[in-house]
Amino acid sequence: MRFTSSAILALVAFSQEQRRRRCPVDAFIVSSSPETTTTLQRTAFVSSSTSSKASFPRLHMISPEDYGGLDSNSGDSDSDAEADRLKASRLEGNQRQPTTEELKVMDEMITKLSRAQPWELPNAVRRAFRVCSSPQFFLRIASRIDQAPKGSDDKERLSALASNMVSTLEAIVSTTEDQLDSRATSVESILKAASEPGTGEFLVPLSEDRLQDMRTEMLKVDASELDESFLSTVDSWTNKSKLDGMDGMVVIFQKLLQMYAGLSVSRSREASKKGFDKSTTPASELMDKLLETDADTWDDVVKEAFSNQKSSSTSSEDALLTKGTIVAEIQKTMETVVFGLENGSMAQRIQAEYLKELLSRVEDVAP
Repeated sequence: MRFTSSAILALVAFSQEQRRRRCPVDAFIVSSSPETTTTLQRTAFVSSSTSSKASFPRLHMISPEDYGGLDSNSGDSDSDAEADRLKASRLEGNQRQPTTEELKVMDEMITKLSRAQPWELPNAVRRAFRVCSSPQFFLRIASRIDQAPKGSDDKERLSALASNMVSTLEAIVSTTEDQLDSRATSVESILKAASEPGTGEFLVPLSEDRLQDMRTEMLKVDASELDESFLSTVDSWTNKSKLDGMDGMVVIFQKLLQMYAGLSVSRSREASKKGFDKSTTPASELMDKLLETDADTWDDVVKEAFSNQKSSSTSSEDALLTKGTIVAEIQKTMETVVFGLENGSMAQRIQAEYLKELLSRVEDVAP
């Protein structure tokens, strides 16, 4: 599929227009029981890209079959249906009852924030902004306040948290605008690397050279800037591309998220080795290689690693690569890397899904 770099300009313009249109969310009243009514005022500016968990784009692993029939001009009715679905999903995300898992995440966050000092709140809330800025989160705080015994420390802490969250969200939003502008520039530079030199056109599926150019450009971005604001920008632009029927751009954004996840996990693995024995095993070496490889080629990389081992004369059991050792390596990475990220954050969801997909593929392919 072929389309021009004007798609990037359209997304940048959309991002700028979205910022201009942000308006304060009106104060809303949370009443979880007849006895108690907690008024939680939110003057934060919440965009459609951060207001609903339901709009979060899944990190779909692209297969060669997914490229068939991609056409930026195909199916206007499909685009309209997709637009209606996305709009409905955002409303349903706020109206539906949270799941047990979502309640668990919210409760963990509420407990953590209620015990934090006021000056510690901004960083904690910023890392899990999608969770903390949702109406359901404030409803849960109100419910917890009602359930706490009168005069208890928990009730006082939760009431103080409800009050402090207002000023915290205001402080976060005041700095988020500049961050989003900076992150949009980073996303734009990575996208441009996916275009063909000279023509500026995007050819999907992307060639190996374009994928490598994207990865090289992402490596230029400071690790601290690959944060929630960066992911929120990708999320927003992905949804916009879906609404506009630009399936090719959606494919590229999915590749971008895969690269982000692989790079982030790789950096976390490297950081966890500091101060410890850095000796490697065949499983850890294969894991590192997979993190640097495009997801479309994972199967071939795994098969090649096991094939090369069969032709090797090494007889030491410690030097053997087995299905069990590579699976254990992936599971260990999930425990040490993903579980160390902020619960409910986009970074955690994307990296967790990336590693789950990698684990599934290895289990299917490894002999």
